[in-house]
Amino acid sequence: MKIKKYYKSIIAIIIVMILSLLPSGSVNKVPTIKILHFDKFIHLSVYFLLSCILIFELFKNTKINIKSISIAIIIFVMLYGGLIEILQGVFTETRKADFIDFIANTIGSIIAVILFRTPIILSLLHRRI
Repeated sequence: MKIKKYYKSIIAIIIVMILSLLPSGSVNKVPTIKILHFDKFIHLSVYFLLSCILIFELFKNTKINIKSISIAIIIFVMLYGGLIEILQGVFTETRKADFIDFIANTIGSIIAVILFRTPIILSLLHRRI
């Protein structure tokens, strides 16, 4: 397996980790919309995008079928999201581990998997764009 084939996935994984472990004060300086539980939507969106990148690169660079890729991505995101939440609780002073964040991360991944398994997206993927 050549690592450079997966550079987008590697970069996305690193970016998610950095953003997740930054002190919350540096993230709060960015203007945000005051919506109840908006941070959960952010978690869902970030892990949705991460999952999309992972799915696309795995499908493009391997001969693994979409069902196996889907299962692998959901398991990976659950483990990775769980690890990030634990790291936030252990290594940061301004963030805490949050089970609801973990759930939002997982839901984002599941939505990506469902999207990629739709006939339209599958037909595009089979063209190996």
